Amino acid sequence: CNCNGYSDRCYFDKELYALTGHGGHCIDCRANRAGANCERCKENYYERPEDSYCIACNCDEI
Repeated sequence: CNCNGYSDRCYFDKELYALTGHGGHCIDCRANRAGANCERCKENYYERPEDSYCIACNCDEI
């Protein structure tokens, strides 16, 4: 699996394979990451441009 260094665990996802040609789906992404390859920040986090670290938004909910 390609978890971009944010997870050491994954499983084969048949649907993901059908869509992308790659079936590895990462589990338990670290550093506030999400996505099949830990490629984005999880919900309510944003990626700091200078180092790609995911930081909590700390936004007030409306």
